[in-house]
Amino acid sequence: DINTANNVWNIKVGKSEGFVPCWKNKSIAAALVGAFIVSFMLMIICIESQSHHDLLRDMLPPKALRKIKNYKTCVEKYEIATVFFSEIVGYTAMSAEMSAIQ
Repeated sequence: DINTANNVWNIKVGKSEGFVPCWKNKSIAAALVGAFIVSFMLMIICIESQSHHDLLRDMLPPKALRKIKNYKTCVEKYEIATVFFSEIVGYTAMSAEMSAIQ
């Protein structure tokens, strides 16, 4: 028989200060670096999106910009002319391969 003062036994197996894996600090550093990279990429996406929006705002009238943002076609008809605002998908790549005369 083992008598204790308050009849409570505490049995622990392992180090008294607890288990700390050898890779703990490396995993914390990797998580911080990963979070920084993701944050930086998100910041770049936000900046590019804003610059794209600013460019469209400078080039198009407000009515046309609202319609294009909602994926609608914007056609304004006048007595003498018709003005058609559109975004041609692939135009930049196509025009880079063409000469000025084409």
